[in-house]
Amino acid sequence: MRSTHITLLVVIALIAVGALGQLGEFQRETPRYEPDRPREQPRRPRPDVARPDGMRPLPPPSPGDPTVDIAVPAEARSATGTAFSIDSRGLWVTARHVADGCSRIFVLTGPRVGYLTRSVYIHPTADVAVLRTDRGAPHIAFSRDDPRFNQTAFHFGYPKGEPGAVLSTLIGRATLRARGRYSTNEPVLVWAEKERVPEGDEHLGGISGGPVFDTAGRVIGTTVAGSTRRGRVFTSDMSSVRAALARANVTPAAEDSAVLPRLSLRNWVQQGAELRGKLIVAKVVCLVDQPQGWRPRNFSVPGL
Repeated sequence: MRSTHITLLVVIALIAVGALGQLGEFQRETPRYEPDRPREQPRRPRPDVARPDGMRPLPPPSPGDPTVDIAVPAEARSATGTAFSIDSRGLWVTARHVADGCSRIFVLTGPRVGYLTRSVYIHPTADVAVLRTDRGAPHIAFSRDDPRFNQTAFHFGYPKGEPGAVLSTLIGRATLRARGRYSTNEPVLVWAEKERVPEGDEHLGGISGGPVFDTAGRVIGTTVAGSTRRGRVFTSDMSSVRAALARANVTPAAEDSAVLPRLSLRNWVQQGAELRGKLIVAKVVCLVDQPQGWRPRNFSVPGL
């Protein structure tokens, strides 16, 4: 088994820590649905990579999959990440390393304004977390299709705390092995980055927890890590997301009421902006300040 050492999004400025100094105190307020505008259009596609021809199904996770080792800081740090709505009543999915160890978590609805997270469920063996707030936003739907080689994906979120998006192609599987403050082993999908907005070669820290859409507008995972040098993005397997929802004893809202963005190579940038503007894809702030008398409550999970 080969092992690749990369830097997890949580390690490399898990997420624009420096921007937190300007966040100030948070208040709860009705969200302002104003679509953000990307700073530039995508350009300079990334080099292609060798991979199987066609779009045959991706094999299931295997002990022989390459291993990606990541280091989790010994102490949680205040930072920002991304979450997405799965129920308009206030259910959100994000990455574990975005929510783990936080004293307070806010789903932002505007500058220095957001919904305070009331409870959190942390997946014990995968980089997935479920948040609950008193209010929510329009929600998306999950795909039921199996992943296929060479399929296109659209990643949306807030890299380095700013609106951003990535276009990628599926090239295989790996096992993500985290060690440090917590230890996990989970199957992940490996994507070759093709384009990004804004254009650049810096880390994508901050897009962690953001949704990954297929061309049908359904979610096929969450972004959890990346290797800037190799142009790779790693996303959670849908089995981990479904397991987190089941263990948290929550069910996503019905698909017939979900928002299904019509994504294509021509409109994906604008579609991402609209998803962020409607708060379907939202910025999350983790504060590690241990305020007097408050902690997020864990979901009550019967039988666990």
